[in-house]
Amino acid sequence: MIIAIVVFILFSFLLGGTFASSSNIMTFFRQGSIYGFVLLGVTWVLAMDEMDVSFPEIAAFSSVFCSYLAVHGLQIDLAVMLTLLCGALFGLLNGILIADLKLPSMITTIAVSGVAKALGNMIAQGRTVPIVKDTAAIFYRLTWYKFFEIPVVFLAFALAAVLLTLVQEKTRFGQYIYAIGDNKEAALAAGIKIRTIQKIVFVLSGLFGSFGGILIMFMVSSGQPTIGSTLFLDSFTKILLGALMLKIGKTNMIGTFVGVLFMAMLVNGLTQMGLASYISQIITGFLLIIGVTLTTIIQRNYQKNALQLE
Repeated sequence: MIIAIVVFILFSFLLGGTFASSSNIMTFFRQGSIYGFVLLGVTWVLAMDEMDVSFPEIAAFSSVFCSYLAVHGLQIDLAVMLTLLCGALFGLLNGILIADLKLPSMITTIAVSGVAKALGNMIAQGRTVPIVKDTAAIFYRLTWYKFFEIPVVFLAFALAAVLLTLVQEKTRFGQYIYAIGDNKEAALAAGIKIRTIQKIVFVLSGLFGSFGGILIMFMVSSGQPTIGSTLFLDSFTKILLGALMLKIGKTNMIGTFVGVLFMAMLVNGLTQMGLASYISQIITGFLLIIGVTLTTIIQRNYQKNALQLE
């Protein structure tokens, strides 16, 4: 949080009123929130000490599939519902393979990612799928409408982060996620239904990935079969930087929320400075290394202290 404040002050000094204007702040709040929805589910997957690399391609597939259905005459809100169902099914497939068949989550989600990517490219035939703006659509309003000049999608993202934080921190289900991530064997011995929780969490990861992909479609007015590759690096950077907040070393919703807004602000500022996009990618890569390194060190110290207490 301190770094985010320092970076904001620095950009405000370098770019003047252009960066610190309310319209620009609301712009990167909107963009960050749209991409942030993609990450909410996978935050819990990582908290559970599993891996999901399929959510970026699920988002890309959802972007293309929803736009394809709309272009071919299906009412847009119904197309959204069918697309969300597909995202949940991708997540369920991950959950069944990992929880029931005991397959490694990294390899499993890479395979499911490949399937989602192939299906998206097959539908789009390697091209973007433009849609006609439907201002009456619920998701169009969620993407573009404002409430007292604040983007509605930002308010929705903030509300979702708060509600999911309450679930993670204050409910038995949320504590089970932490328990599974800390020690799966101990959680099983305590009677926690690990397989059920794993499947629920992976379904949520697929669902939020799909939800975010649909919002991206409404933001750019087209299905984008290639967004998965751009989402991957940025997504894990935001989540792992967020793991340095609240419960240090553990991925959590508030941390992801702040990580999303920090990265949106950073990219916005670097773009206004006229720096090439690859500079942003280099900085993002370094931030990911920092996030992974600090999180790993903290977790190792936690495990070491736990063993000493035993």
